[in-house]
Amino acid sequence: MKKAIIGIGIGIAVAVIAIGVVVTVKKPGVISQLTKSQKDTPASVIPQDAVAYFGIYDVKENWNKFKKSNFWTNLAALPLWQDIQFEETMKTLQDEFKTQTGLELNEDNFMELFGQEFAFALFMGNERQSGPSAVILSKVGTKTRLATALISLSDQGDAQYEKIDYKGTTLYHMAGTEENPMDMTFTFVQNMMLMELGTENKNITAIVDLILSGDGKGSLKNHPRFKRVTAQEGESHMQVLYVNAKSILTSIDSPAMPELFQDEDVRNGIKTALSSLETIGGSAVVKPDGLFTKFVMVPNYDTDNEQLKKVWSSAPQPSKALGMVPRDTIFFSSSQSMDLAGMWNNWQENMIRQNAEQANAILTTVNTLETNLGMTLREDVFPVLSNELAYFIYDLDVQGFIPIPKLAVCFRITDAKKANDLMQRLVSSINNWVGGGAPVAGGETAPLLAIENASFMDVPVSVIKINQFPVPGLTPSYAILGDELIITSNSNTLNEIIAVANGKQDDLRDSENYGKVKDIFTEKNNQLSFVNVELAVTKVVDLCKWLIDLQEAAGETGGLDPETVALLKENLIPLVECFKSIKALAANTLFTSTGIEKVVVYRVEDF
Repeated sequence: MKKAIIGIGIGIAVAVIAIGVVVTVKKPGVISQLTKSQKDTPASVIPQDAVAYFGIYDVKENWNKFKKSNFWTNLAALPLWQDIQFEETMKTLQDEFKTQTGLELNEDNFMELFGQEFAFALFMGNERQSGPSAVILSKVGTKTRLATALISLSDQGDAQYEKIDYKGTTLYHMAGTEENPMDMTFTFVQNMMLMELGTENKNITAIVDLILSGDGKGSLKNHPRFKRVTAQEGESHMQVLYVNAKSILTSIDSPAMPELFQDEDVRNGIKTALSSLETIGGSAVVKPDGLFTKFVMVPNYDTDNEQLKKVWSSAPQPSKALGMVPRDTIFFSSSQSMDLAGMWNNWQENMIRQNAEQANAILTTVNTLETNLGMTLREDVFPVLSNELAYFIYDLDVQGFIPIPKLAVCFRITDAKKANDLMQRLVSSINNWVGGGAPVAGGETAPLLAIENASFMDVPVSVIKINQFPVPGLTPSYAILGDELIITSNSNTLNEIIAVANGKQDDLRDSENYGKVKDIFTEKNNQLSFVNVELAVTKVVDLCKWLIDLQEAAGETGGLDPETVALLKENLIPLVECFKSIKALAANTLFTSTGIEKVVVYRVEDF
């Protein structure tokens, strides 16, 4: 049956990751650098008018080496798999799959089918056919068993295959039925398996032509647009992604599109999502010091959206906030291309276009809030804020009654006095809106919030005291350092930021894990992000232990049952600790005259 044939690839793909857990428990080892991909990839035989492409290369070699990493070895050894009866479940799934398809559901069969190179390509209307279709392409090993199974399955049920000879290659074609209107065509050419699903299925012959010619002319791999968004200099790829947004938008209104795309709301949603783009793409490369992913977006510079054009033309700048971030910070992100007023306008327009009812409800809430506070975003807030916004999580304090994150937000401002006035107005407006707070002597009530002025290292500091329901460790504070307004969740964090800014403490750039990814950061950029994954994992484990300690202290009155506590101790904490192998994650984004480039690196101890 056609569904069974399609399910061969999908079913094995879903299950093979789980199968690897069972296999790996018996084969521990140490990983070395992963193998680079072959020079010739499926993109060299995919026609250049494909509107989307996703390829995974060197699957088997990279998978075998990944299974020997500390991360995977530790993951496979978790008692979790025994607790959920994983092997028994897999055995049942394998038996059922073999009954339906005649193929063993195991890693060897999966790797025979997808172990070298695997790709998915999407076509919309083109000169060969008016409707869309999807193509799956894989370099296969011994094709005999697979071909026999596919042909055998195609004989089952009402949908019989038709043999079509095309330049000496046999195409097996099954027409759609009322139950399943998609046609399906598959074939084997040289060492490749091709499968096309659609309503006309004429793209498969174009792929056969490219395979037989071997010259790559007219292929996606040699198209300038594909090269622009997938290239990483001097390296081969492990994964590649490509989306031609412009071509998708051109085809979306065609009457030949499937029923789903005849829905105007669906089409409008796709148009809204893709209208500002021309091409999207990226590639992943494994290097000795980590996994590097490069993502490229080529904007649609012909758009009428002036706010987006303004953002795209923003020149890269250094992040001023980076020099104020304490060394052992868990997460940091900064954008130096913020246009808050423009973004607010753009968001409203898009929301109204996509869902006017929901947009009006949100805008009504915002208007009510502005009225109650006696200030507006457009007139009072946006004019004070400039082009940089940074935020970070410095720590998670689990020593008190409840965990308190140490957070900070940094705004670059246009005027220090106006920024300070804005903060004081905001506190005053909240008090006026909410009314009285905690009782004080004489039967009166203190305001909900009160500003207490202080100083640290000669920097004026304002602490916002919460008079009603105060929370230990939660003391919102703010200060102005040069042209930066810094708002923190507690005063100690603000003091540490001031100390770092004054050179009295190390900043984030001095941390060991930041040093492992620092090479991807350009001196000037539009956006940058850093996650100390190893430290983040430690904090998550601390949080789990805090929950356990709280439960044990509360005894029978605690909110967690013994099974949940055991789950935390025996499975969740060991599972989370596996991710300590990932030391850090970092991203650097540049806006250039030809597109937006984002490089992401994952620094893993095994690489």
